Amino acid sequence: MATNKSYEVEEVVDPKAKEQLLNELRGAIDQVMADLQKKHPDADLSNYRKILESVYLEGKPAKDTMGLGNEVIDALYAFGSNAYNTGNFVMSEAIFRHLLFMDSSQPRFGFALAASLHMQKKYRKALEMYFMCLIYDSENPLVFYHGADCCIHLNQIHAADLLLQNTIDLAKDRPAYSHIVERSKMILEQLIKEEKKLENK
Repeated sequence: MATNKSYEVEEVVDPKAKEQLLNELRGAIDQVMADLQKKHPDADLSNYRKILESVYLEGKPAKDTMGLGNEVIDALYAFGSNAYNTGNFVMSEAIFRHLLFMDSSQPRFGFALAASLHMQKKYRKALEMYFMCLIYDSENPLVFYHGADCCIHLNQIHAADLLLQNTIDLAKDRPAYSHIVERSKMILEQLIKEEKKLENK
């Protein structure tokens, strides 16, 4: 079973540090539950606690804790994809963000969220999410390619150069990405020309 590495405490090697982290997470859960109970004094919130403990203390994907099968997750993903393809990027962002919480081990959720942010011109947030995608999808040239575009809009030209070169290196021997290679080379060449013009001023 895939673990939700965003919240996995098993990776903390030092037993004392691990126990300290667990205690901090327990305290945070207690605070969240106390706040919820104040807002909903008559509600039985025990299941909420179980979900939070399972996700944050045990590192399990939320979808497993909530008993959601792959068919439900796939249906939500399809709904988010439809929202994205019809230009409703606010909706697709919300859906893909929820799916990423449900199971952060699936690269497609993080990439789709990054793309939704990107299309809303939230370039810094999109770039951060593209970098997060590299944890699970480090061989995907599209992550580097779209990350480079964010860097260009953020005027981080040197970073864009590096990401475009990574795109080319990853995609050059993969025919399915030939158009991405050509596009990356063209953009990289233009960026280098502009950088040289600035240096000569």
